[in-house]
Formats: sequence, structure tokens, C-alpha cells
Amino acid sequence: MSPTLKRDEVELYWSAEGDGDPVIAIPGLSYTIATWDALVEALVGAGHRVYRFDLRGHGRSSVPAQPYSFSDVLADLEALVGEWKLERPVLCGLSVGSFLSLAYAIEHPGDVRALVLASGSPAARPEDATLAAQLLAGAEESGAIEGWWEALTPVLYSEAHRSRGGEPLARARREFVAQSPLGIAQMLEAVANREDLSGRLAEVAAPTLVLGAEEDALFPPPIQRQLADGIPEATLTLLECGHVSNEELPDEFNAAVLGFLASLPPAG
Repeated sequence: MSPTLKRDEVELYWSAEGDGDPVIAIPGLSYTIATWDALVEALVGAGHRVYRFDLRGHGRSSVPAQPYSFSDVLADLEALVGEWKLERPVLCGLSVGSFLSLAYAIEHPGDVRALVLASGSPAARPEDATLAAQLLAGAEESGAIEGWWEALTPVLYSEAHRSRGGEPLARARREFVAQSPLGIAQMLEAVANREDLSGRLAEVAAPTLVLGAEEDALFPPPIQRQLADGIPEATLTLLECGHVSNEELPDEFNAAVLGFLASLPPAG
């Protein structure tokens, strides 16, 4: 069976590895399933089956011909959960993946075993709509994606991580510049216009790990505390790094996730 699902003329690429209780790992804007390689290895080693997919317009998933809403992205996840025939998976998302995990848990309160919300927020940033319009306008320009990387790197990664450089950052750049500029811009437009879930956090029925970053320039610690304070069964952990915490501090990130999953009641 080809690891793709077609929904609304969009081909969604996915993969699954390991055996055990299911975990869905959802990447952020401009990232692909490869961002989760280290976490998948850790989760599979701990006895989990891990599902992951490329967001529409990213990686090996196709770029939609038309603009879309965040509700369409949520429907992609709902379709994949149905395709995989999962009951009460754990959802683990970073940034846009966190937004998506939170929305799914609110809309399907009995169908999620637990949540890991990494570098997330219940609402879009006010400036995201303007940024999305700018990216859409420049998506066809030569060298656009390389310029976006240079502009966004200080926002995505801490100064310490950027100073270290090396293969982790080089790999992140390769992954970023291989993306479709239109795919990234379309997703940001959808994210910028998503529903503000600040008033619905109490509807989350699943145990939740809010995994923030002390140096997150996009969604700093006060936003992580808002999430943790609003979700009834949430705990907060802050890592000493920037927004893309799973890549800056993979060992610490994975340890936090594994420790949280080990604390859950047995699935059943």
C-alpha cells in the first residue's frame, strides 16, 4: 500500500513505524516528517507505534491548487486517523502541529489519550496575516525560499544553536529550502486565520504536556503558561532553547515526552 491518502485533491504523504500504543507526530510550518526522526527512534524503542505525515503543501504531500482554511488541515488529520483506524492516539505536535493537535482534542474530546503541545499557542499572532500576504505575493520570486530561511532562522532557533552551527542546522536548512514557497505561504495564511481557542482550553479532556522553550521568539513562556493554566490536566516544562526545541535539544525533548507518556494510565 502506498503511504499516501488523497483528500480534496491533495495527496498526503505519511509513514508508520514500530509497534505498541499509537502516537501521531505532527511537524510545524516549513518542516517535514524528517524533523521527528530522533523522537520516532526514541518512541519506537520505548514500545510505541508512531505515525507521522507531511502537512499539505510540505515535503512529499502535494501543494493545493487553491487556498484553504485551517479547518481543511484539521480535516486532513481526521481523515488520516480514520485511514489508520486509530482509537485514542497520543497527539504530539510542534508549532503548527501543536495548533492542530489542540484543535483536534477540542473537537474530539473522547478520542485523544494525551497531548504533547510543543512551542504552541491557542491563537494566531496578529502579524501573521500580514506576513502570509507578503509571502504569497513573493512566492514565485527567484530565490524566495533561501531569503525566507535567512530571515526566519533567528526566529526559529536560539542564538546559541545558530552559533554552534554544524550538521543539525545544515540539515534544517536543506529541508527548509527544499520546500515549496507556495506551500509554506498557503499554510501560514490558513494558520493566520484559524479560530482563537483561548476560550476553549477547558474543553481539552486529555492529560497534556505543554513543552515550551525559554528562548522561543514566536510563542514565549507566557503563552506556554496560558496553555498550561487553561487546560485542566496540563503540566508545563520549559527547555533552555529556541522555538524548534525538538531539533535544538533532541535528548531533553525526547526525555520529556517519554517521561510524560510513561506517567499515563495504561491505554485501554
